[in-house]
Amino acid sequence: MTRRVLGNVDVANASGLVTRHSTFDDEDGYSGELPAWWSWYAWPAWWNRFNAVSKVKWTMQLEPGKSADLTYTWHYFWG
Repeated sequence: MTRRVLGNVDVANASGLVTRHSTFDDEDGYSGELPAWWSWYAWPAWWNRFNAVSKVKWTMQLEPGKSADLTYTWHYFWG
């Protein structure tokens, strides 16, 4: 499972792999999946310096009928 977050992921449980990408120069290809409203908003010039698009990727196998609680904490800066 993968979760993308506007801001900075601090920690993820269950050995979730956290990566951060620039909103302008995303080598992960995220820019092709941005929501439609993304280009409507005028992001402040400083925003990308303090915030990223964070991605948490969990890799696990679940037995049929079982579930897992995948959690993370995150923050972002706004002025």
